[in-house]
Amino acid sequence: MFAGCKEFTVLDVSGFVTNNATVLDGMFQDCEKLSVINVSGFNTNKVTRMKDVFQGCHAVTALDVSDWNTSNVTTLWGIFQGCSLIETLDLSNWNVDNVTEMGGNPGYSYGGIFQNCINLKNIDLSRWNGQNVEKKSQMFTGCNSLTEASLNTILVFCPTMTKLSPKTLKSIFMPQARANLCTGLSNYSTFTAAGWTTGY
Repeated sequence: MFAGCKEFTVLDVSGFVTNNATVLDGMFQDCEKLSVINVSGFNTNKVTRMKDVFQGCHAVTALDVSDWNTSNVTTLWGIFQGCSLIETLDLSNWNVDNVTEMGGNPGYSYGGIFQNCINLKNIDLSRWNGQNVEKKSQMFTGCNSLTEASLNTILVFCPTMTKLSPKTLKSIFMPQARANLCTGLSNYSTFTAAGWTTGY
């Protein structure tokens, strides 16, 4: 809808009626100068696809999607890819039980859910269930700022992705320096007990 609107700096779509929306693919994709997006009030109850929604929104510093209903979503491919100024994402209440795509196809150099979120520090994925995740290419590529607390929640999330192979942080494109930090975290023993390793 707003994809490629490169001159927008502020966008308030909080009043949009989205009750019957099923696809949000690329809605704000490549809105390169957009620093403020107000999507509060979005009804996403029927949405099944959220591919590249905010991909390429390089200027956005904060994004509140904490109340989005993702229980019917199957595709999160590239949703935050390239949101390079965002430091915190509250996704703790997202239901990802039905998501199959959190990254691109094998061999793709794009499509990761958090790909190139280079300043992202704070996320909590401890309540995520990745039981149906099959595509994971570039998931955490470039996520070099994740805090130890955030990494500790990822160690809880990873073992739920039972369909993935190999079961390594490297396979979900976690930067090596961040993966190495994980070995000293409290959830690392549970992570390895589930058959996962750093892969580095």
